[in-house]
Amino acid sequence: MRAGGRWTAGAMNGIVTSAMSEIRELRRASGLKQREFAALLSIPIETLRAWDSGRRAAPPLVLQRARAAVVHHHRRKELLPFAELAKELGVHIRTLQAAARDWEA
Repeated sequence: MRAGGRWTAGAMNGIVTSAMSEIRELRRASGLKQREFAALLSIPIETLRAWDSGRRAAPPLVLQRARAAVVHHHRRKELLPFAELAKELGVHIRTLQAAARDWEA
């Protein structure tokens, strides 16, 4: 609930508080420091720090972007079997295997 444009104590214990802590939880889950997470979201570091510390609530659209960014970040770090990687890159598995052999040599 809002009173004169400010969040009331009741609201601070509900949705707003969970939104404030979610941005921090997402950042920690990604294993990134504040500066790295801000860069990942393309936002100023000071804006992220306000959300991360709980001084301000992150807008719902930013939380949605942050969730997607964390999933994408984890996906980029995970190792894929050759068959999946070949499919994702749109190449034949033998081409990928040959490239890996050439790279090792």
